[in-house]
Amino acid sequence: MRLFFSFCFLFLMVLNAPAQNNATIASLLKEAESNLYSQPEQSGKIADYIISQKEDNLTNTEATLLLAKSFFVRGNYNEAAKNALQAKKLADGSSNDTLKLKTKIFAIQLLRELGLNIVAENYLQEIKASAKSISAKFKGEMFQDKAFVNSKANNFSEAISLLNQAIIHFEENKQHFLLNEANIALSEIYLKTSRLDSAGIYLQKAQTNSENDYQKVQVLYNFGNLYFSQKAYAKALKAYQQSLDLSLKLPNKIYENKNVERLTVTYLALEDKQQFFSYKQKANTTATEVETDKTLAVNSVYNFTNNYQKELSEKSIVDARFWIYILAGVLLFIFVIGYTINYLYKSKTKEYSAIYKYLSPKEALAYANSENEKNEKSSLVSEETEQLLLQKLHRFEASQKFTNPDMSIAVLAAQFDTNTKYLSEVINRQKGKNFNSYINKLRINYIIEKLKTDSVYFNYKVSYLAEESGFSSHSSFATVFKSVTGISPTKFMDYLQKRNETV
Repeated sequence: MRLFFSFCFLFLMVLNAPAQNNATIASLLKEAESNLYSQPEQSGKIADYIISQKEDNLTNTEATLLLAKSFFVRGNYNEAAKNALQAKKLADGSSNDTLKLKTKIFAIQLLRELGLNIVAENYLQEIKASAKSISAKFKGEMFQDKAFVNSKANNFSEAISLLNQAIIHFEENKQHFLLNEANIALSEIYLKTSRLDSAGIYLQKAQTNSENDYQKVQVLYNFGNLYFSQKAYAKALKAYQQSLDLSLKLPNKIYENKNVERLTVTYLALEDKQQFFSYKQKANTTATEVETDKTLAVNSVYNFTNNYQKELSEKSIVDARFWIYILAGVLLFIFVIGYTINYLYKSKTKEYSAIYKYLSPKEALAYANSENEKNEKSSLVSEETEQLLLQKLHRFEASQKFTNPDMSIAVLAAQFDTNTKYLSEVINRQKGKNFNSYINKLRINYIIEKLKTDSVYFNYKVSYLAEESGFSSHSSFATVFKSVTGISPTKFMDYLQKRNETV
């Protein structure tokens, strides 16, 4: 009889083991989600562990999505993209409509950050085509996505209206995190349009309701921008430094770079050259790391989509093959030309005069790629050497080292481990100009991009702009600026300010 009861006990333990394991996994997922925006590395480790346990498809999808979000909070877009697309793939293979929505909406958010708007729109169309009904929470996130697109296109009034609609949905469903994100987004729009009082109101709301380090980083960063616009430079420095400290704690490379760049310009405004150059070097380093990660992320999206396309082809999904081929072609095009082309703004340049072409995003990085095509083989430089130097020039253009006032062809040749004659030949042939013209145009396009994307630069004197872009004097900067754009820097700034006020 005792043997019989022992057998029954062991049998019940075996039956109960899977239920206990499921409860443990669910508990781990809940813990990881609660710590996601303050301890993203820990949340990522938990998600990684759950994935390694090879649980059911839904649990594995949740864990993979959580892992993607943990990388996103850390500013690692490449790993975030890999896991976000994997989570979407897993969700698409399930019958869980809520999980499909969650993975697609996060993928769209990430793709927007990477500038892959066509891919994001395709995912949005998938949602509209397949979702039977969308909850108020997800509707709010879709309003938020539309607001992001409109804000990037400088349609600020429409973006504000969409964010207010999103807030209504978030409040109804008590989505405190998303509600706070919407308040932060509104503060950023009001900062861009110089409505500082309104920006302050929404930042106060966001600060009061911020319960995690990720949102605190954003709020402090925007407070720094607000104080800077008010010329309260000491308060701006404090806010940027606090945001930087938190971004390092998370860690988040994106906001580390943003804060270092803002500290750089704040010290420039205070004419503290020692701190300015110190943070300028840090900003160059972090900017390179961020741009490299984004480029890798775009490549990862392309590779993943291409492989997924092959899998679908093997399954003979004829009706899906057509749009995937188009998607793969678009991604290939984006991968080849890189993140330097903003196709949305480029379509508008047909309506503008020659001056307005300098409003297209990232012109400072893109112009060198479209100057002149080489016509014949160089008689001085071998083809292999020329290609190597051209690659180094591309990296040089992305590094912003051209803002160093001491940059010369001799210095650059030394950095490239070549001689000035070879380097001059490659620049003349590939860029269609001599070295001085090449460097000057890089610098002018760099400062134009700063003026376009950061309204605080309108507070600076022309001499400050000259110094930051690498010119030795106000007069030389003004002369070169006019020769490149056709108008003086002061007129160019006046035009941009009037344009922003009318948006």
